[in-house]
Amino acid sequence: MNVDISENLEDAIRHIRARSYLAVIADMRPSGSDNRDGLEILQVIRKERPCTHTILATGFGDSKIEKLARALGVSYNF
Repeated sequence: MNVDISENLEDAIRHIRARSYLAVIADMRPSGSDNRDGLEILQVIRKERPCTHTILATGFGDSKIEKLARALGVSYNF
């Protein structure tokens, strides 16, 4: 089994497009800035790798973020 690590949105998208994953664990703010890159990662996965399970981790969550993540097919969020 292989594990890939991405430090930013562009790197994560590059990995997702390059290979198929059983699961992806994404941080809501992977580069530590005030953004929603994690949701964009979920969008790419939903569109390009719909069979990939996803987990969204965040310390900045609220019910709106949870609702958006669920709409994007997140398997689990915390």
